[in-house]
Amino acid sequence: IILCAEFIMYGIKTGLYSIKVYCTKSNVMKKVFLFIQFIFLFAACSQDNEIIPESDASTNFPKEQIETDGMMVLGEKLENPYSIENMEKAYAELIKTRAAGDFKIETTDLYVRFLPKDSTELLMLQRDTLLELFDYPLDYDIEVEGTYYHDPSIPEGKITWLYTTVKPDYEFPAIHHEILERCFIPNEDDLDDEWIDDGIDDSIETRAENMSFVELLEQKAFENAGLIKKFEEKFNEPETRSWKRKRPTGTLKVYDTYLRRDVPVKGVKVRCHTIVKWSTAFTNENGYYSMGSKFRIGPHYAVVFDNSQGFTIWGNWGPFAAANYNMGWHSKGGHDRTFGTNAKAWDWCSVNNAGFEYYQNAKRDGIGLPPNNVRIWVFRHQSNTSCAPMLRRVWHPIGYNSNSGWSNFFINITAGRLLTYTNTLLKFALPDIVIGTGGGYDTYKIYESVNHELSHASHFNKVGSAFWAKYVNYIITYGKKYDHPYGDASCNNSGFCGVGEMWGYAMGYIRTYEKYQQKPRNGQSRWFQPNLLYDLMTEKILTKKQIFDCLSSDVTSHALLKQKMISRYPSKKDSIIAKFSRYGF
Repeated sequence: IILCAEFIMYGIKTGLYSIKVYCTKSNVMKKVFLFIQFIFLFAACSQDNEIIPESDASTNFPKEQIETDGMMVLGEKLENPYSIENMEKAYAELIKTRAAGDFKIETTDLYVRFLPKDSTELLMLQRDTLLELFDYPLDYDIEVEGTYYHDPSIPEGKITWLYTTVKPDYEFPAIHHEILERCFIPNEDDLDDEWIDDGIDDSIETRAENMSFVELLEQKAFENAGLIKKFEEKFNEPETRSWKRKRPTGTLKVYDTYLRRDVPVKGVKVRCHTIVKWSTAFTNENGYYSMGSKFRIGPHYAVVFDNSQGFTIWGNWGPFAAANYNMGWHSKGGHDRTFGTNAKAWDWCSVNNAGFEYYQNAKRDGIGLPPNNVRIWVFRHQSNTSCAPMLRRVWHPIGYNSNSGWSNFFINITAGRLLTYTNTLLKFALPDIVIGTGGGYDTYKIYESVNHELSHASHFNKVGSAFWAKYVNYIITYGKKYDHPYGDASCNNSGFCGVGEMWGYAMGYIRTYEKYQQKPRNGQSRWFQPNLLYDLMTEKILTKKQIFDCLSSDVTSHALLKQKMISRYPSKKDSIIAKFSRYGF
């Protein structure tokens, strides 16, 4: 309660209902983190990994080289070959020996940076689909890779500068920004890059006669900026001198501790940039990516955990952007990476894959998807608890709701109102789902947890805020009364939790069984009996879609669920009644 009150007072003191946060070292960020932990002690649901696989895949994992998990260290400032100034200089030199026709240099892109004053403005930028934001300047070398960068001129705890390029006609929002340089980045179609690799010398000098004016212009600008020689030495890559443009391609994999082998990282965004020219692509189901643009010299590579299926994994930026993993400078031909268990991105990759497959399986089975842009915050090695509170989408009151009206009144007049107000205050910073990967590297448990929680998200998208508020209120009221957060069937509104958890556990069980062919441990210790739905599905009495179609907002108990199933599927009436009776309903 004190913590909630502190948040409200903080909002009043700053004169705005948003919290200025950026990096995990910020005092305010710590408050956000503590509040979210506080909420998640009670929010629906606190899933505790019921499945125990028979095989033990806890030893002999392949390990990657130890990585830096801290702030990036920048090197020297690089000259931007794409600046209008450099391009005009190169043009003046080139026009003396080569006809340009009707070609002229004009601004194609603006190299800009934004400085949001608070988290509200930051989220405005994050929601802008025209922006690909970098938290470090693009025209600097990088000496030490890290998980984030914070401009030393910006006080700790405040949001740092964010960099990108935009088109000249971009309509800037009312957020402080600076145009750093006007740039000419040649259109891909204007660059002649068709050649046959016949083994003949393809040096810049040899190919010059066959190069278009635009290609020669780009070459001259890079030469004047001193980048060709620099990057040739950087990569020890003589082909940099050939000036062939190449499209970066590659494959990302992650180690599956249950299968004991590397598997593809699916649907994740890969990002490349050489100075201010950047490009992105998503990996396919085989972990393969191919950039939308070609590059003259080896770009800087990063993995951005914004999945093609429509969900985002939070990480090093906390609650404000997709987790980002910088892979460093590599060849212009592409870069492959396998994330072993010692890699900083192993948890993100494992959660990413489970999420990707959940969406694919849900589409295949006809199950409703979660809401758009689901945010999954991964607590790496900090907790083994997962939950799907969906609090940023719940607009109904949150509070205490026991069988005692007087208790409800006196508690909600204080704690309940504060929880509701604080939830409203922090909606911008709240995730939909939290996945804890503590307790060791275990792909099997992560897979079950992610499928469990995303099944809740699908259920939420069907039943809405009012249903979910009662669900959350139930957990708040009874979560600490017992050794587990689910109370019992005698508790007020127990059916909201019973139906929800029944579905979440059953889907976590069956998805993991379908993936790994490992039967889950018996779940009959839970009063809501998740094995009931598991049996209906595995014994082919009802399909996943048929069960999901019954989970409407008016189904708030096992009895109502049974009634809905019988009314929708009368031909299965006897089997449904027998199965509910077997589990005590």
